[in-house]
Amino acid sequence: MKKLISHNIGTFLIACMIFSCGQNFSDSGTSEIGHDGENFEELLDIPLTEQPPPPPPPKNISANEISRKLIKSGRLELESKNFQKDRQVILDYLGKFGGYVEQENENNSEFRKTLFLTIRIPSNSFDSMFILSTAVGRKVINRSVNVEDATLRYLDLEASIESSKALENRYREILKQANSIKDILEIEKSLNSIRAEIDLYESRFRNLSSKISYSSLEIILSENVTVAENPDLGYLNKLINSFGYGWKGLGQFLLGIVSIWPFILVAGLIGFLIRRRIKKK
Repeated sequence: MKKLISHNIGTFLIACMIFSCGQNFSDSGTSEIGHDGENFEELLDIPLTEQPPPPPPPKNISANEISRKLIKSGRLELESKNFQKDRQVILDYLGKFGGYVEQENENNSEFRKTLFLTIRIPSNSFDSMFILSTAVGRKVINRSVNVEDATLRYLDLEASIESSKALENRYREILKQANSIKDILEIEKSLNSIRAEIDLYESRFRNLSSKISYSSLEIILSENVTVAENPDLGYLNKLINSFGYGWKGLGQFLLGIVSIWPFILVAGLIGFLIRRRIKKK
């Protein structure tokens, strides 16, 4: 029993000594930085990346409470019956959902017209816009949807901005206490580096937020062009077309012959051997 009591008393005394020493150390450290300013150079000699920022305030957020940050994108290839009409239908849907055209290119050849549209739609309207667009035109040639979970990237950038701004505030407080020109210049140099880092993080954060808020949809709209006959030309037009069809037919015939030249060669060789054998008999 005595041993137990003495052990408890000894533990209590050791704890008191540790607490007292820790408090003295904290008070002395605050006095040195707050009044004498002698530790500026020691702080500035530490590389910026090795200086631990102050811990962020605790956030008691469960995994279920974190809203997922998704980036949606899609691609839709349609065959059209009426090129201009279908294009206008898509633009009407786009205006209804509050989207906009990011890029538009049109390519016209002799037999085909193709429209390349890249549109941005609010993410909550992406599915509706995609479904309505599949009904445009004569048929769907190809369609695809991609969903990327960017939650971790979003939270990492958010935490990096918060941490860098906290470190920037620390340096501003130290700058107020600096007395020498050397200390002021060193602190301002560090502040410029931190500010450049914050600007980079914020630029990436805005770009990511834009992709999350507005989904991207690429629509390819194509229409086959048929060359109609001119009724005013009458018989002459038909005669000219007939010459054209005949020339094309001759070309196809020659190509067909060229493509079967091995069979013609083998048939000729067999015929030669048969005739030679008949003559010998």
